[in-house]
Amino acid sequence: MLILTLTAFASAAEPDWDSLASTDGWKDLGTRSSDVGDVEVRSKYVDDVGCVEGRTVVSASPDSLVAVTRDMVSSIDWSTAAVALSEEVERTDADHFVLFQYYDSPGWTFSSDRYWVIRGVSAADEEGGSYRWQRVDAQTVFPAAHAKAMARSSGAVEPPTNYGEWQFEPTEQGTSVTYRACADIGGRVPGSIVQWLNTSQVPNLVADLVQEAERR
Repeated sequence: MLILTLTAFASAAEPDWDSLASTDGWKDLGTRSSDVGDVEVRSKYVDDVGCVEGRTVVSASPDSLVAVTRDMVSSIDWSTAAVALSEEVERTDADHFVLFQYYDSPGWTFSSDRYWVIRGVSAADEEGGSYRWQRVDAQTVFPAAHAKAMARSSGAVEPPTNYGEWQFEPTEQGTSVTYRACADIGGRVPGSIVQWLNTSQVPNLVADLVQEAERR
């Protein structure tokens, strides 16, 4: 899954799912408009890594949303982010796969391109659905993906921390969609860009996935 949340810290971290899902420590960043309605945005730190959360309620069904997460490789076609490459490098079954993506960092950020390999797991049941992803070290586990990134730009950076989840829960008002992600992209990134992404990019990420679910 594409992660665009930036932080100035440079420490690698394994997923701490309990802390990420905990209601403690979140700072409200306000409600932001998106093409699928208002999205409540919050942020906090987990193990010194910046995390962000977006919440909204939509008409798309949990099943249709989970179906999109099973096909994250296609996000290059429907995501508004600057994903230049998106390839599956491994798939065990419909719900388990490994994805390689390359992100062209906008020139105005004065930041190197980023690339990542993530292991994704989708799930659906009578209570809704979910999708989780976490970083896989490209250089040691999938060196071909690392080589492809280096061929595109020798300065491209693999984020040391990259994990998150989507939760889809049916409610009387529709499907409650929650997006949470923790990422340290490495390098030095101005705080103004961090704040802009926290308040602007998260609603876009939510809207992109929901709109794709509605189109299918």
